[in-house]
Amino acid sequence: MAGDKVDCDDVYKDYVDNIQALSNILEGRPERQHITHKHVEVRRCLARNGHYLKELSKDPDESVRKIVKSALSRSV
Repeated sequence: MAGDKVDCDDVYKDYVDNIQALSNILEGRPERQHITHKHVEVRRCLARNGHYLKELSKDPDESVRKIVKSALSRSV
């Protein structure tokens, strides 16, 4: 069962990074020079699920939680 344990620090860092990436997209700010794979995946998810953009303007944190939950459920 030790292999199932998730490192909370890494999950939190990914969460914060994704919030920042989504914020940049919504506010039209230029992207960072170094873009990680997870940010590309978030953009793809947003492109596939346009309704998230509307939700993000209302509650970015909740929208990111939905994106993460959806991604995790597909990867299990």
